[in-house]
Amino acid sequence: VGVFDADTTIENVQVNNILVECMGTAQASGVANTNHGTIKNVSVNGLIKGTVVAGFVNTNHGTICFDDTLSSVYALDAILRGQTKIGGIAIYNYGKITGSSNLTQIKAELRWNIVKKDFASLEDEFMIAGIAVVNAGSNAVIENICTLTNIIDAVNAAGAVGHFGNYNGNNGGAIKNCVINTTIRTIAGRVGITTYSGKSNVVGGIVAVVSEGCVNSSIENVSGSITVNNTSVQGFSYDILYGLNY
Repeated sequence: VGVFDADTTIENVQVNNILVECMGTAQASGVANTNHGTIKNVSVNGLIKGTVVAGFVNTNHGTICFDDTLSSVYALDAILRGQTKIGGIAIYNYGKITGSSNLTQIKAELRWNIVKKDFASLEDEFMIAGIAVVNAGSNAVIENICTLTNIIDAVNAAGAVGHFGNYNGNNGGAIKNCVINTTIRTIAGRVGITTYSGKSNVVGGIVAVVSEGCVNSSIENVSGSITVNNTSVQGFSYDILYGLNY
C-alpha cells in the first residue's frame, strides 16, 4: 500500500512470510509507505530488501499501536536488508509508536547490503536503527516497546532511534518505557573482507545522534543491553532525561 490517509484504520492483520525486494532507489516497507491513519495490532514477518527499508512504514505521521492481542507473538519478526537507511518499524516517525503495557516485542536482523567499497560515513545518509531512523516533532512518541535486534555491518547505528530530532534540530519527541536489547557488528568489525574507505562513525545503545538544538524532548524509563563487535557494553538505564540541548 502506498499511503494510509487520516481516516484509514488497519487492524488485526498478520502479514506472514512477506518477501519484498525493491530495486534501484526504491523504499521498501512491510505495511505501507506512508501512514497518516492508524495501524493497530498488525504483525509482520518475512524478508524485506531495498535501498531504504522499514519493517512497517517508511514515514509515520499517524499511530502504530499494539495491545496484549499480540502478547504471544512478535509484532515484527523479520530480516531487513538495506543500502542506506533501515528502521525496525519506521524510517521517519513523526507520530506515535505505542506498544502494550506489557511491552510489545519486535525481533529483527537489520543488515546493511554493501554495494560499494567507497562510501562516506555521514550519519544522515547511512543509519540503521532498531525502531526508527528519525524520531522528530512534538507528537513523536515511542513507548512500551521491547527490541531484540541484531544489527550487522553498520556504518552508523542505534538500538532504538538514529536521530533524536531531525536534521534541522527540531524537537525529538519522547522515548519512554522501552527495553532495548541490541547486538551490533560495525563494518569495521567485519573480518576477512576487502578494506573499506568508509568507517563506522556513530553507534548508540538507545540514540545515535541527538540533533543540535533539540529541546523539550525526553527519554524516560529506558533500559537494556548492547553488544558491539562481540564486546558487551555496560548496561544502560535512563529513568528521566528531559530538555535535551546539544
